[in-house]
Amino acid sequence: MFMKKKYNLLWVLFLSLSMSACSLKFNSNSSPNKDDDSTSQTPDNSTIVNYCDNDVNACASPVAKTEQTYNPITDDLTSVYNRTVKSTVTVLSFNSNFTGLSSGSGVIYGTSSDEKYVYIYTNAHVINNANAAYFEIIYYNNTRVSATVLVQDGEEDVAVLQADREPTGDYLEATIGNSDGLKIGQTIFAIGSPLGTDYRNTMTQGIISGLNVAMDTDNDDDGTETRMYLIQTDAALSSGNSGGPMFNLDGQFIGINTLKLTKSGSSVIEGFNFSIPSNHFVKVATELLKDGSYVRPLIGVQVVDIGQLSLHEREKLGIETALGLYIDEIVSGGACDGKIVSGRIITKINSKTIASTPDFISELYKFLPGDVVTISTVDLIGNDPKTVEITLK
Repeated sequence: MFMKKKYNLLWVLFLSLSMSACSLKFNSNSSPNKDDDSTSQTPDNSTIVNYCDNDVNACASPVAKTEQTYNPITDDLTSVYNRTVKSTVTVLSFNSNFTGLSSGSGVIYGTSSDEKYVYIYTNAHVINNANAAYFEIIYYNNTRVSATVLVQDGEEDVAVLQADREPTGDYLEATIGNSDGLKIGQTIFAIGSPLGTDYRNTMTQGIISGLNVAMDTDNDDDGTETRMYLIQTDAALSSGNSGGPMFNLDGQFIGINTLKLTKSGSSVIEGFNFSIPSNHFVKVATELLKDGSYVRPLIGVQVVDIGQLSLHEREKLGIETALGLYIDEIVSGGACDGKIVSGRIITKINSKTIASTPDFISELYKFLPGDVVTISTVDLIGNDPKTVEITLK
């Protein structure tokens, strides 16, 4: 475990900051109710966050397709849009009477070995409606087909759908990019269905504003918050963009658009939108398809981010280094018990330099329980380096 910085961010009800899903609720005629935005309204003293054949083996390892090659685009995004839109879908949910409940977005990542089905990534909150009994997707070319939910994890906000393949094969599987290589300032774009089916296949552009941004969210509305480390962007996202892809200029899928901050007290917030990194999303989805569940690895230490301490606090603890994680406590029976002592500073996991808590957690979450990692530490003045191997729990 680690020491958490407190956030007043909740998914449904908030004190100083609040969130709501980027999926869109429908009225009874299955079309967006543009005049009634009550589903996203909160009191003025809150801050709104908008969340912006069951062949498992085939789903986990789709048939190989000819790899699409994308050339970086600098000014004109038309060419890359014309390709990536073919891997983007609208996701619709209905109740048992086939009345529309909500709308979101998704991205095609695979095809079954018999080429009957496609597999789609989306957010769990897009399809996690207690009254949902039936699902459809809409391909970019307006073809509608039925879909089923294969797996979902509400805490991680990850879901995988299976849908009938577009009859003529007029679609593309997204090329999955490496979200670990993203840089602040990098240009990105999103494709999705903001505000419902009337605005399907909408493209918005922006830059990456932040990486490994910590957000405490109650994704499945069960009263328990999950800390997520997200990509921050200023690309415009609205209700209905949830579950849709973020792409880099090479046309590679690098994130799932999930939530946005829109209000803090009486102040309106603009350009604070967040996406789940593709590497983490794909890892969680793969584990769900393989084992039916995903468990975050535990390292068994409580740490303090030195960069968050004042100079006075550092002096009080005797810390003379500027970056790293101060080990405040070793959890009894945890992965580090008997191997690392408190009062030292974590500087690396394997070869990755750890300068902050987001660095630490984003690196840790690349692994699974049972994996062996190397932890490097130094003393409070940066000397006496030590390295140990631990097995994550």
